[in-house]
Amino acid sequence: MSKSANKAQLIAEIYEMVLKPESYDGFMALWERHLSTTFSKLEMLHETDISISKHIHDPELEAHFQRAYEILEKLGREGKGIGTPEQFVAQKKEPAFFIAANKKITHENKPAKQLLGDIVSLKGLSSLIDKKDYDNLHVMLLGLERPDAAEQVHIFNLTLSPSTPTGKNKTQLFLAKSMRFAHSQPALLCLYAIGLDWDKGVEILLTDAFALSASELQVGRGLCEGKSLNDIANERNRSVHTIRTQVKSILHKTGTNSQADLVRIIVTLTAFGRRQKFKLAKILNLRETSERIMIPLKDGRDMPVYLGGAPDGRPVLFIHGMIDGYDSCKFSGKLLVKNNIKLIAPVRPSFSDSPPAYEIKTAPEEFAADLHHIMDHLEIDSAPIIGHMAGSLYAFAAASILQERISAILNISGVTPIKSFREILSMSPRQRVVAWTARFAPNLLPTILRAGISQIDCGLEVEFMNALYAKGSKDREVAQNIDISTAIHAGYQFVIAQGHRAFEVDSHHVTRDWSNYMEHVHQRVILAHGTLDQTIKIKTVREFANLYENVELIEHDNAGQLVFYQKPEAIISSLTSLFE
Repeated sequence: MSKSANKAQLIAEIYEMVLKPESYDGFMALWERHLSTTFSKLEMLHETDISISKHIHDPELEAHFQRAYEILEKLGREGKGIGTPEQFVAQKKEPAFFIAANKKITHENKPAKQLLGDIVSLKGLSSLIDKKDYDNLHVMLLGLERPDAAEQVHIFNLTLSPSTPTGKNKTQLFLAKSMRFAHSQPALLCLYAIGLDWDKGVEILLTDAFALSASELQVGRGLCEGKSLNDIANERNRSVHTIRTQVKSILHKTGTNSQADLVRIIVTLTAFGRRQKFKLAKILNLRETSERIMIPLKDGRDMPVYLGGAPDGRPVLFIHGMIDGYDSCKFSGKLLVKNNIKLIAPVRPSFSDSPPAYEIKTAPEEFAADLHHIMDHLEIDSAPIIGHMAGSLYAFAAASILQERISAILNISGVTPIKSFREILSMSPRQRVVAWTARFAPNLLPTILRAGISQIDCGLEVEFMNALYAKGSKDREVAQNIDISTAIHAGYQFVIAQGHRAFEVDSHHVTRDWSNYMEHVHQRVILAHGTLDQTIKIKTVREFANLYENVELIEHDNAGQLVFYQKPEAIISSLTSLFE
């Protein structure tokens, strides 16, 4: 095929990817082939980034990438081609409406008009929802005024007008989420009714995840349908006391604290479970062992921080990577308690619901400053730090800057400084093409990342994961474990919650030479790395470790990048050695 034909096919695939997220892998394969062909013609691979970038520069291709990005942004995150608020509410059969930052209702469909009547603002909803939910919606509206407003989600009950002969109130579950349909338009708060399509699959999911009895399932169903305890008791010919006892049992089994939280978890679980065919409930069960707090920072941001393991244990900082959250830690929860370790895991900016911050080039230094403040807030004088995957770069930066506040470093499946073009060549195909783009064509990276988010939004996490871990690899084998795959997918949701910004920031740093941080790292360092890691090859890690006397490499045979999921006992053993 000629060069022009290859280019024409690539351009066609760019727009196919926009319309059909399932074609993302095909596009990435073509883009990888295009870059490989370009680089294969470069005999002097020791050229500077600028000179290599010139070989990739193609104004026509860049224009198509930019146009594709704009279309993806216009379509939004729903994955249904909804381009405007009017179109969004129109395609909803249940009540749906938008509220602007000024607290006024701006768009509503016919069912919403029938429900709301004369209500025209958030204030009018105050009598229909709990005060706590009202306050949450108020806070979400305040967040809309930020130009970089993160996507927020809240589930709540709204009381409907009495429609039964008895005149009893009925509640309807609603979801509130911030949405922006174009960068040029202000963000809006969308509220729409959600229902639970209860079937046998839902019951199997809840039984497998929480071991609910048949009676408890029916009580849970009644609660999700907005029925009162009296209604459920009458329907089941039981006393209210019996139903109340069953509700307490359900709350205990699911680890929830209220009926409202229970309903929210059941609805969320069944929605995700049916779409992904994975038992996310098991992961939520593991989250019971974690505590989430908000720590105010000096610039007015509040950073979410997860606390896990032994509540009064020895403190250890945990820094997540760019394609994982904290679900990897849940596999070692009991080991942390057993070894008297308290894990302190801040959510880095632009991940999950952590407020955006940082300039791309200074992100590691700025995060180190935030970490310093978090340690002061928690009254931690000094502690070891764990860097998981790309988080290892941030761990080294923190140790370099904070010095004695960081007593030691444990990096798990960590990255190494990229000093040469050939180091990128050794990566697996998907990581290689992203690294190439991030380093030599960064202006094209947002389109690639945004399209990958669309793939995940459409429930294609398995396809996304399979592209990272090739067929026949150790990581693909490990990821077949239902709990591990669910944790990995939860990590994807953690990463894309606010779009591609977090991934873009990390991609900039992990594809470059950041060895300057190592000049000031004098603490003891342990690198825990799988010998079968296809992203950062063990040979590269050995070469990196040999450069520094304070760095020890522990190789884990028959393990890949997912070594923390696969061998938590061995990893925690390395961690405890840092206290000796």
